[in-house]
Amino acid sequence: MNNDSAKFLSESLFKNNTLLVLDISKNDISGLGALCLCDMLKNNYTLQNLVFSTNPISDGGIIAIADGLKENKGLKLLYVDDCEITDDASGPIGEMLCINSSLQYIFLNNNDLGDQLGVQLTDVLNKNVALISIELRNNKFTDIGVASICKGLASNLVLKRLDVKNNFKITSKGWHSLAKFKNIAESLPK
Repeated sequence: MNNDSAKFLSESLFKNNTLLVLDISKNDISGLGALCLCDMLKNNYTLQNLVFSTNPISDGGIIAIADGLKENKGLKLLYVDDCEITDDASGPIGEMLCINSSLQYIFLNNNDLGDQLGVQLTDVLNKNVALISIELRNNKFTDIGVASICKGLASNLVLKRLDVKNNFKITSKGWHSLAKFKNIAESLPK
């Protein structure tokens, strides 16, 4: 599947009200293809799981998806692992997560995200009461990003899983700070 296929798929899904899961992982969809699919996300309320992983959508693609999810009221699970996303997209990701009230699980593993997203998650965790799980494995978080996340966790009782494993710049100080939060403690490395 490529960008042209993504455009065709998006047009088809405008009319579809039965599809619950869409897995388009491991294709050659770039930011342009993600932009085509974002219009579908604004209008489709039946799709519950979207798996976009291992597509080179980069920052432009995740920004388009985030824009579509600001209006979406049905998606519960979003996989955007290994999609070449950097901290430059942190603002739009954070804004979407503050607005969207249906997304419960987001997977952003194996990207180039870091402390800027950590700062955004402070606000997200203060406002969002739907998110149950955030996965951020194999990114570029440091203790600075962890400190920001901890500020948000202080007022959040909904989040049950925060996976930041394999962010090798998080020191024992950062891990110790996260371990104080009982609601996510089971998801931390032992």
